[in-house]
Amino acid sequence: MMDLLSLPDDVLHLILNYIHGTDALNVALTSKHLSGPALDQIVAVVACEAPETLYGVHQFLSAGPPQRALHLRSLTVDVCPEEAPAQDADGQSQPLPIPHLVADLLFQACNISDLYMSSFDRYARREPRIGAALSSLVRLRHMRLSELTDAALHILATQGSPTTVEHLTLIYDDDFYSVFQQHEFEPLLAALASLQRLRSLVIWNFYPRTFPHNEPCSHIQFPSVTDLRMGGSSAVSVELVPLVPRLSALRFFTQWRRPEPPGVTFAIPPPGRPRWAPLRQLMLGEHNDGESMLERLGVVDQLQISGDLEIGDTESPQLSRFLDLLGVASPVSLYLSVVLSCTPMTFWDRVVYAAPRLRVLDLKIALSRPALEFSTWLEDLAVGLQPFRSSLSFLRIFVPQLGGAEHLFLHEIAHDVYGNVDEDAVDAAREMEDRRVASMVLLPQRLVDALPALQYLVLLDGGRNKAFLLYPRRGPASHVPTNDAEYSEEGEWDELRRTDRIRSRKYWCVVDDRAGRTLEEISQAESDSAQRLIESPDWQSISR
Repeated sequence: MMDLLSLPDDVLHLILNYIHGTDALNVALTSKHLSGPALDQIVAVVACEAPETLYGVHQFLSAGPPQRALHLRSLTVDVCPEEAPAQDADGQSQPLPIPHLVADLLFQACNISDLYMSSFDRYARREPRIGAALSSLVRLRHMRLSELTDAALHILATQGSPTTVEHLTLIYDDDFYSVFQQHEFEPLLAALASLQRLRSLVIWNFYPRTFPHNEPCSHIQFPSVTDLRMGGSSAVSVELVPLVPRLSALRFFTQWRRPEPPGVTFAIPPPGRPRWAPLRQLMLGEHNDGESMLERLGVVDQLQISGDLEIGDTESPQLSRFLDLLGVASPVSLYLSVVLSCTPMTFWDRVVYAAPRLRVLDLKIALSRPALEFSTWLEDLAVGLQPFRSSLSFLRIFVPQLGGAEHLFLHEIAHDVYGNVDEDAVDAAREMEDRRVASMVLLPQRLVDALPALQYLVLLDGGRNKAFLLYPRRGPASHVPTNDAEYSEEGEWDELRRTDRIRSRKYWCVVDDRAGRTLEEISQAESDSAQRLIESPDWQSISR
């Protein structure tokens, strides 16, 4: 067996590039031969979340050989610039202010590829070298700056943004009062103008209320950007989209959680503006988020709306707006979250009419409350989707926990207005849960029988609501087939579906055999590959 120390030095250095921090220190202690290169790797990835850490890193890099700082590749600075100067091991105060230390680090560590700085506005105002230090980072690829203001962006624009950045996240100050101060487009556009390699741009809390008016800035374009995400931003902020001619994916949601203060007004868009170029993907946080772009939106291949579409007995303005958006976008693929307060569902024929290209449907479907009047809701689902019988090739359905999260069930369903246990409501919810579990077993074949064009099916199950087990059953227990092992763990947070409670995942392709149309289980990778193929422009020619 080859000994590690017998490897050539260039190979050893390549291996050591993958370790940092404590791991690098432990390697350095094993051998004199490894101590030098391993010590350099201790600071390859650094997160400074306290003044003491920042001072220690600054001292370590300043006291060592000049090349030591060149090994720093990822730096996080999350220290308040107004904090008291750090102290060294002897308890002596460090005379240099924190912003000065950060500027020193940036100038020394010119090979940084990943940088996050909080409180950027305060750092830039207290240390004039910050802007120049950033522009000196010739290998910077990922940059994230928080607590931004227009003034801080002006510093970036005048002193030069790092021209090599490919992925940029800008987080404006999210203070309740300052978020309603008017942000301007011009400082943002000027700061971005030099980023010719920028591919993805994420902007949070950008709250302009007027359109770009400075003629030179309004004609700036960002042809390298293909992915744009704006969160917690005003409706006017989508005026960035026309400046990104090759935009492929747009993710957008407004500042819906905060009410507008009295007197706040937004500019009225000028008439006759051209529509945007087609998008590969549009993801909206809520259905209202599409209103600001309805007159500008072009064709969208993949439309995703995370917020719930509430379906009741009567026509709602929300449903009308959704159908208007669907008619404009005419997507090939649609993600939709539906909350039912009536059955059966009768609006799917209008969806098919509004989106004639639709062949992939990703549907999250839930009940507004677990009441017995909806006892056949899953049985009715296959019938309700029949308008898609000749067009839908791929269907994914997510059925979340009945009754919502445990705390929701306990406070809104299981107890009456006086805080007493509502045993009738608990029994009804439990019976609905038993029906749901039984229906989930039969649902896949029902869907295949109702949709002759269907080729792939995915069923995601939120599992049983454990809150039902907190109350004793008054009547005899019904036998419901289930596999408890499928519901044993929670997964990672799913941003699109807004849950981490997908307990069971099943993937099938539809097979025609002597027994008719049946389901054959496949892997997630095979299912995902099939979805991408069906969403592609080549699918029509392949399917023929």
